[in-house]
Amino acid sequence: MEVYTRNIGHVFLNGGNIHYAMPHFQRPYAWDEQNWQALLNDVFDVYAASRDGTIHEHFMGALVVVNEGTYRMIQTYKLVDGQQRLTTISLLLRAFLDLTMDFEPDLSHEIESLLVNRRQESSFRYKLLPTLKRDDRRVYQAVIDGLPTGETESLIDDAVATIRDELQKRIQAIGDQFDLERMYNVITAGLYVVFIEIKQNERPYEIFESLNAKGKALTQTDLVRNYIAMRLPLNDQERMFDQHWSFIDNLLDDERTVARIGEMTAFLRHYLAMRTGQLFNEDAIYQRFRERMEREFKHIDDFVGELSTLRAFAEIYDRLLRPEREPNPALRRALERLNLFESSTAYPVLLYLFDAYQSNQISESDLLGGLDVLENYLVRRALVGETTYANRMFPALIREIDLDELTENLRKLLARRRYIPDTRLRETIMTRRLYSLSSRDRIRFLLEEVNRRLSEGTGGYTVLEGNATIEHIMPQTLSTAWREALGPDAERIQAAYVHTLGNLTLVNQSWNSSLSNSGFTDKLQKLRQNALRLNQVYFGSHGNQWSEDAIRARAEWLIEKILGLWPSFVDTIASTETESFKYTSPTALLVNSESIDVSSWRDVTRFMARLAWDKRGNFERLANLTTNVARYVEGKYWFHLDEGWAVYVNLDANSHMSLCRELGNAAGLNEGVDWWVEFERY
Repeated sequence: MEVYTRNIGHVFLNGGNIHYAMPHFQRPYAWDEQNWQALLNDVFDVYAASRDGTIHEHFMGALVVVNEGTYRMIQTYKLVDGQQRLTTISLLLRAFLDLTMDFEPDLSHEIESLLVNRRQESSFRYKLLPTLKRDDRRVYQAVIDGLPTGETESLIDDAVATIRDELQKRIQAIGDQFDLERMYNVITAGLYVVFIEIKQNERPYEIFESLNAKGKALTQTDLVRNYIAMRLPLNDQERMFDQHWSFIDNLLDDERTVARIGEMTAFLRHYLAMRTGQLFNEDAIYQRFRERMEREFKHIDDFVGELSTLRAFAEIYDRLLRPEREPNPALRRALERLNLFESSTAYPVLLYLFDAYQSNQISESDLLGGLDVLENYLVRRALVGETTYANRMFPALIREIDLDELTENLRKLLARRRYIPDTRLRETIMTRRLYSLSSRDRIRFLLEEVNRRLSEGTGGYTVLEGNATIEHIMPQTLSTAWREALGPDAERIQAAYVHTLGNLTLVNQSWNSSLSNSGFTDKLQKLRQNALRLNQVYFGSHGNQWSEDAIRARAEWLIEKILGLWPSFVDTIASTETESFKYTSPTALLVNSESIDVSSWRDVTRFMARLAWDKRGNFERLANLTTNVARYVEGKYWFHLDEGWAVYVNLDANSHMSLCRELGNAAGLNEGVDWWVEFERY
């Protein structure tokens, strides 16, 4: 590595030929008006301080380049770091050229020689070559050549126009005293950079990481892109960009999220999980990606082959996220169903299975059978509110999957991994708060499947006119009539059961509006006449009152239908099922990658309560929804917070888990991503 101090005139080799190519995996040009104004402020400050032929110096940061040798007598570099800064300075030079062209032709020729190489064609004509992203290269070349750019999403066109306008304003403000020659000298001789030149065998990505460690944090995807760029020879980059990485970039966008993680980052995380059997923390993706690449793909041909493999898996991942892009109708429907039940935890397994299908290791029927098994597992866990364990279990599961007997093998594997037994489903569903804004599609699906089940053997099934909406039979806001009908325990019953499965059904939007807070007698008459067998069958044969017992009875009826749709993997409740759901004491609570030692569920609940307490408004709203968070209580079984608030901690494991989940939500934490609990054994 060689380090120099160079002014901008030297960087652009005024009068000589030089070429800086940005790696095709770099980010597009992204500076905005705030950055442009800051640069102009620096330039005019140096201009104001430079008098009597003395040019003051101003440090502009570092440029990191990889020496790529010479081409047609042109020294070529790969620009590793500093591309935003160098692009903007070249746009400043182009804007300055526009202002001098009519007044100082000799000076304008000097400026032009900083931007283009003499007697060169194609891309080597330009001393700086941006990436193809967002149309940057085409627009930059047009700007440098003084040609129209047309419509574009590139920010380069706006940048040069804004810089040109701002230059004119500032020059006009100075008036006749403004000296064009002096400004040229300020830009070329007064602006300095640290020029760091490295060779490929010096592991340039490590220098890049070090330089960016103290600046604006790059995303994991940014770091991966730059690592790939450092591994590829310059003459391979454009081909590889066009064939593979640009395709992945266009397919998966970090502006969209998967379980609160950008799509591209989530893909790399799940791909690594599939390959290694471990789900790494989000902020470790780049490090683990680089370690694997250097360990397993030392030769450049193998490295390029892995990029091709990444593209193939990115296509699979895109279909997992957007099933409408899956061409096979049966697989498309299976993925649509899975996506209702937070199937992102299973994405490493799904990547593995779809790859096996595409490489003819398993048949379509095998894959569909495996997807059915995963759906069964995820539906049952969703119904009781379990998500944590599956997040890190699925990657490890891949090593044990037998593709020759996929469906049966997958059943056996999942039955031993905290599979939710029928007994727990029946117990939990009675009082579990199932309804929320984020769960409405899931509930609609469950109730629609029950409705379809009730029509089996008839040759068809009923559907609603228009989109199905969820109706709370006992309303979310109790009227006087409802309070009287429910009796003295109306408030408790409403708080405990309003969002539970037994109190929910499906109607269309017009019915939902007309039923609203109607009394149960009016609702019952309409539900008995409703076209859905879900409503006809049950309400046509049950009592005329809606009470705590009635809600529980309907929940029992619905759960039996659901158990028929997603039957248990295990043969007996007494043996395998009971063993499959045996919790040991928690050993650690992980929150935002920090591990907190705990020895009991009470410890976990106390810590989660503190996190929720920090979001005071959310905590108080939670207190209105559960009896486990109360105010002004005493006693050794309560964990006391400030201002008279306390949390009840004398609970069984299942109740602790449910309460911690609510506390986590109140704290703005996503279970399985932002926090989870580890145990002595699984």
